Formats: sequence, C-alpha cells, structure tokens
Amino acid sequence: MTTTKLKVKNPQELIRAARRKGKYNKDVANCIGIAPAYYSSVINGKLCPGPNTAEKIADFFGKKIDDIFFEVSVKKNTTQKEKVS
Repeated sequence: MTTTKLKVKNPQELIRAARRKGKYNKDVANCIGIAPAYYSSVINGKLCPGPNTAEKIADFFGKKIDDIFFEVSVKKNTTQKEKVS
C-alpha cells in the first residue's frame, strides 16, 4: 500500500517569507491555528501536514499548496502480525 505525504519544498524560503511579513514561526502557527511546535516540525521536515493544514499554510503566504509542498509517496508495510494463542 502506498500513501502520499506532503513535504516543504524550501523551508528557508518560508522562513524568509514569514520575516517579510514581520512574523516568526510561532506567529505563523498562531495565525493559522496550529501549535508552534507542530508548525516547526512541518517546516523542518519532521512531520507531514494534512491537506487542511497545508492549505492554511499556503493561504497564509498567498500561495498554492503546490508552490510550497511536494508530494512524497511512502510505502506502508502491509504484513499483519500473527496472533499467538
């Protein structure tokens, strides 16, 4: 099974764009209604945002989701653990 996740294309550009608006990462997070730690993890590539959060980030910067994020396909292991009786 393959799933698609979103990753930030250019984290430094987002940081610069926020600074041009007079904002820091925590300010951006607060403006779009997410935790600053979560926003930081998304920017640093540690977490992948869901579609709603990605849209909020893109809207904040006046961009499209595709301008900020790229898609990564991730294969999930589909093996089930056997139940031992």
